[in-house]
Amino acid sequence: MKTRNVPESWKRQWSKFMYCFFDYLPVKYEANEREWKVRKMIWDFKDGKRSLAVAELIAKKIREQFGAECENITFTCIPASSSDKNESRYKNFAEEVARLTGCKNAYQAITVEGKRLAIHEYKGAKAVQEVEVINFDESFFKDKKVLVFDDILTQGTSYARFSCTLENMGAEVLGGYFLGRTLMIVGESRHLSDNELIYNITNSEQAVSQFVEALSHNEDLSVEMLFEGLTPGRKRVALAAVELYKRMQERKFEKQVVKSSEDVYKIMCPLIGELEIEEFWVLLLNQGSKVIKKIRLSSGGIDGTYVDVRLLLKQAVLNNATRIIVVHNHPSGNKQPSMIDNRLTDKIKKASEVMEIHLDDHLVICNHSYYSYSDEGRL
Repeated sequence: MKTRNVPESWKRQWSKFMYCFFDYLPVKYEANEREWKVRKMIWDFKDGKRSLAVAELIAKKIREQFGAECENITFTCIPASSSDKNESRYKNFAEEVARLTGCKNAYQAITVEGKRLAIHEYKGAKAVQEVEVINFDESFFKDKKVLVFDDILTQGTSYARFSCTLENMGAEVLGGYFLGRTLMIVGESRHLSDNELIYNITNSEQAVSQFVEALSHNEDLSVEMLFEGLTPGRKRVALAAVELYKRMQERKFEKQVVKSSEDVYKIMCPLIGELEIEEFWVLLLNQGSKVIKKIRLSSGGIDGTYVDVRLLLKQAVLNNATRIIVVHNHPSGNKQPSMIDNRLTDKIKKASEVMEIHLDDHLVICNHSYYSYSDEGRL
């Protein structure tokens, strides 16, 4: 699901619930026995061979989610690429879903006709094909509450475009159901939306809803909060993956020359930017301003942490550092230094001068910003 350079209306559709029943692994990846069964089931459904079984699965979920409200809801499918495929895949399927749930069936309100070119991937093969043009009975959808179904969710563009079309006719799209969700392997996750990434990690619609709610109020979410609903084992794996990524990002900056406060921020923000307690660190530099080592000197409470200046300078001497940069975070989100920060900075500066070690900067870091004593002319 792409999130850059797309209409806000599409993003609005992606913020609604999007429930996927199975993970679909494309054929370019090696699959285990279960993954092959899912592939076969989805391919059979596309060929119109499993309409009633899949209808029962979808209907059960709709009844669980909407209960008696089903009678006020319209069920519709994103059409297949041709009139024949659309009929074999969705005609009996949509009728059965409507029968089992009490929803209105929109199958007859959408027709597929005409010709256009499109690129499709089916069973691993990509090809340019002629597909039909979709026509809607606009009067049918006006003022309807609609549930949308599609067989496969990959990037979500078809769902977003289709849902926006319905809402332009006066419908209200409640959300979508998808038989399969295409799994993105290795680096392909970068194409997913934030919502899809969260769902991939948590497998929880509630976690996605909490994320969307927090964003709507401009609230920050820590990874700990995001993973709160996971099982203990899955939470350990998720947090370990995040921690490993942070450390890999750190190493990109090791032995680099620190030329500005922004360089320091890039090194330290992954470490302390999202912490809920204060930590105080020192960057030890050589004469050429290359990072020798990063050391956490203390870890404290929400609004402060104790720093032993003697220990700080001892580390600098032991590591042959000639320059130092001290850094701490403000969990409150306010980057402005406190009076205690100011006094501590003066104390470190005076003690460093005695040892002929230069204090290059003191940064106060928040998640998305920082304060630099050097940039502000206070060193």
